Amino acid sequence: MEKYVAKPVKPKLIRVVTFPISFRYLLRGQLRFMADSFDLLAVSAPGPELRETEADERVRTQELLLTRKITPFQDLIALVRMMTLFWRERPDIVHSHTPKAGLIAMLAAWIVRVPNRVHTVAGMPLMVTSGIKRQVLLLTERLTYACATHVIPNSHGLREYIVSEKLVWPKKIRFFEPGSSNGIDLAHYHRVPAIQSEGDSLRESLLIQSRFVFLFAGRIVRDKGVEEMVAAFIRLYAENPRVAWVVAGDFDHGLNQISETTRHILESHPAIYLIGFVKDIRTALAACDVLVLPSFREGLPQVLLQACAMDRPCITTDIMGCNEVVHPEENGLIVQPQDAESLYNSMKRMTDDPLLVERLSQNARHSIDGYDQQKLWAQVLGFYRSLIGQ
Repeated sequence: MEKYVAKPVKPKLIRVVTFPISFRYLLRGQLRFMADSFDLLAVSAPGPELRETEADERVRTQELLLTRKITPFQDLIALVRMMTLFWRERPDIVHSHTPKAGLIAMLAAWIVRVPNRVHTVAGMPLMVTSGIKRQVLLLTERLTYACATHVIPNSHGLREYIVSEKLVWPKKIRFFEPGSSNGIDLAHYHRVPAIQSEGDSLRESLLIQSRFVFLFAGRIVRDKGVEEMVAAFIRLYAENPRVAWVVAGDFDHGLNQISETTRHILESHPAIYLIGFVKDIRTALAACDVLVLPSFREGLPQVLLQACAMDRPCITTDIMGCNEVVHPEENGLIVQPQDAESLYNSMKRMTDDPLLVERLSQNARHSIDGYDQQKLWAQVLGFYRSLIGQ
């Protein structure tokens, strides 16, 4: 008779985000990688992406209603439900991303005494707010970090900001070099002939084959610099009608909405093409000449890594995270935030100097070699194992 051997019980890990789109696109692949070593549960607000995450990442999932806005009554209900979930699951580690998920998950995990409470910081709304709202956001950030046992900024700039503002005890901070929440899959984001053909087809469908194409990819909100880019593009187009602007993203009806005037321009301008949210950004990147991300605040933007991996130069702002990926005159150009004039000058320079675009394109992919996804995942897994004594 064969001797019975019990299967080893995996330690339990719960990952929490506000909306499931973060699992589906920003953290793609990481959950499946960690599931080889952990019994992993993914928690977020409801949405089709959560079901897709369960199927593709091969992990358990749990819906829990979370909101991006400040909603005290709903947040209290979410806190109680999160506490109940943690009490039932008894995880070894809870790891949260995004501000609201971090607040609810870290507070709930602290109350039920989860031993390892990890929060990743990938951008802080309080950095571009003022007055009472800033004080409220500052309080919630401090509370989140106080409840966490470890805080992980996803860029050097965020780490320096958190320390300088004394938001958390420095010994709580962990950092995975060179930054980013998920790294970049260099094999996936590669401008191979098949992807370039899809990009060419997109240009053809929009009738912009002979145009110089700028791409913006992200939520269409004020904090992403959309207002400034509209002003810069209108001015550039008036001088040079051979330019086009493709916008890959949806209008956000929550926080930081753009003005009605700006929205009208985006929807009516003859050289601006709204293609909505795209599941595979590679096609849009292959179709463009330059990616533009004029954000006011970021952690470490995934789209900049994606663009560079696809040999596309970038124009972005001189803010933390962005200026860690894009290096002036090497793989892109840096402009001042909230400065339409600076943005216009850089966009014009790109359209006027094809040799510059070619040089920046040639450098782009090599410039982000250090962000290889597998190396980052190995650091995170090693960190997890150290927490549970493996």
